[in-house]
Amino acid sequence: MTETMQLQGRTPQKMQVRLEHMDKLLSLAGEVIITSANLQDMERRVQSAVTRRQTLGPESLDIIKTSNESTRRISQDLHDLVMAIRLVEIGDTMRLFKRPVRDLARTLEKEISLVFEGADTMIDKALAERLVDPLLHLLRNAVDHGAISPIERAAAGLPQTVTVTLRAVNLEHAVEISVTDDGRGIDDEAIRRLAEQSGIIEIDQPCALIDILCTPGFSTRTAATQTSGRGVGLDLVREMVSEFGGELSIESAVGQGTTVTMTIPKLRAVNIIDALTLSAGHLLFALPIHRIEASLGIPRNSIRNAFQKERYIVYQGETVPICDLLEVLGEGTCEAGRDLLPVVILQSRDAKLALIVSEFLGPQKLVNIPFEENMSHAQAIAGTTVFTGGKLGLTVDVDALIDATLNLRGPVEKTLDLAFASAPPANISNTVSLASSRSESPQEALTTELGSSDVNDLLSEMSTSLSALQDILLGLETSDNTHRDIKDAFRRLHGIKANFSMLEMDPIVNFAHRLETVMDYIRSERLTMTPDLMDLLLDSVSFLTRVTDALPQKVLGPEEELSERLLQRCEVPQENTLCDRDIIGRAFDMTPEIELQMVTARKRGHHVFETYFTFHPGRQADYLVAYLWLCRLGAMGTVLSTLPSIAEIEQGQCGNAIKVLWSADKTEKALKERLEEHAPLYDVSSYQTVEITRLPGTTD
Repeated sequence: MTETMQLQGRTPQKMQVRLEHMDKLLSLAGEVIITSANLQDMERRVQSAVTRRQTLGPESLDIIKTSNESTRRISQDLHDLVMAIRLVEIGDTMRLFKRPVRDLARTLEKEISLVFEGADTMIDKALAERLVDPLLHLLRNAVDHGAISPIERAAAGLPQTVTVTLRAVNLEHAVEISVTDDGRGIDDEAIRRLAEQSGIIEIDQPCALIDILCTPGFSTRTAATQTSGRGVGLDLVREMVSEFGGELSIESAVGQGTTVTMTIPKLRAVNIIDALTLSAGHLLFALPIHRIEASLGIPRNSIRNAFQKERYIVYQGETVPICDLLEVLGEGTCEAGRDLLPVVILQSRDAKLALIVSEFLGPQKLVNIPFEENMSHAQAIAGTTVFTGGKLGLTVDVDALIDATLNLRGPVEKTLDLAFASAPPANISNTVSLASSRSESPQEALTTELGSSDVNDLLSEMSTSLSALQDILLGLETSDNTHRDIKDAFRRLHGIKANFSMLEMDPIVNFAHRLETVMDYIRSERLTMTPDLMDLLLDSVSFLTRVTDALPQKVLGPEEELSERLLQRCEVPQENTLCDRDIIGRAFDMTPEIELQMVTARKRGHHVFETYFTFHPGRQADYLVAYLWLCRLGAMGTVLSTLPSIAEIEQGQCGNAIKVLWSADKTEKALKERLEEHAPLYDVSSYQTVEITRLPGTTD
């Protein structure tokens, strides 16, 4: 079995765009063209005024005013539209957890029912991607720690199955995501005693339960297992939530269950910020406005010292540490020779900081250009930006700045020169950074006659089908309508196999065909569904998913161990099928309806045949070959009766042979040519045809 809680995929890298959003985008593009034409006209007017010393009339001011208003509105509409396009349903992320929760429940021998609520809640795609690991940890906690064994639940008078609910709720300014279990709950007092014994908190020290549980290294397990006990997890969950400016909370009652909730503010576009621009010495900076509590001027003598080291001011009755922005960045000071100091009060998740600057410039909407990964050592600097007039400045990471300052880590490394050196030129064409291409060299690139766009469309369709196929298989363990589900699974798998065939990946096509055969045996009850067999099906789908995700840069070959497991399941004794001798020795059941059809066919000038077909064993599911071949014969003529019967074929009671009574408007010779043409396409290895000349009710 695969590793218990390993996800086989992440949120999709492609997004579908609603038609209404595209219409809005086209409308905005038209408005941009109109505004651009107005500005070009204004440019000609100004040029004439400068070169010919002409005066500008009131209409010029109207053009400038109209263009300015249009630009502001269009930029805001574009910002809102981009954010709307980025929204995805959280259900796409939720569905990733079905397999790992099911596997962990099997490992721990617990019965778990995973329930999704609010799957249609819309969240930002960046948040959806970041939520995978935190939610995976919370679900693992719910199954491992919260859910008690079936024996314990029976003793407590509870249902044998533990219900774990993953819920998403859209609030006005935030999204609330919670994981709830109806398990044992958290014993607050026991947790505190364990924390005191571990030295995490002092005896009788007041401390919130969430703070104890999120302490790195804290665990209720005395020994580490494959799923828990190492004291990592909840602290990382809270760290991720904090990065998005959210909060993590826990509600629990002993014997009733636990709910862990993440409340995360709705995201704005990560590269567009409403900022307060300012200067510090000769440098320009931008601070996110939503992190600024106030901007004011204070006398130098209002700054106080604490222990002759730290400085602070009193703001609205509260003590706030104060520092010089340039000193923090290791670039000098903003205070030299000034009695009245411009100060901005910053608010982070847990603290405030007063920051001395040189001058306030004003609010402005800016595009933040993040640093590349190799510039991650530029502490407190989030990226670069282009100010009005094409001047280059730096955007400040407020959380990192306050953290570095209040934790006395010393001045931030002197990286401003590196930051400016790594920034793109002050040109609007460089305000969008492209992701770097993968350095990983593919083992083997996909070669096909299809165009790149066709390949991408195929891969997108295959990813969607594989995700749906896994959901169907997981539902087979609890579904009451197995026949309908397995039919749907067959349909999707057959399409996936066809797509691999179009990509000319024959080894993967053969692998998918083996999987299709095993599923056919389950449908025909030649194989009984067991947890181990379900593991094999899910592992096979996960492998096909990995193959799809690697394309087109890398072509993966079949895994030998997994292929061998599938092959063993394909080798099932054909106990319930009819052998060749059974079919040859059986006569058609000549009902009055069939006799009437035979007579009618002859009166129309058609010929009636009895044909015996055999197929290559094992290349296709027997019932599927027979059914498809009957469809082909139906296109050539009229099928009157079959051995085995249609009902037996549908129930899987079909070997590698079939006898058909049918009529066609062709002679035996002409029919033979058609059969020889189509037989190889349906794995027909041989056939014998006899024309029936003596019909019921006739004397010839």
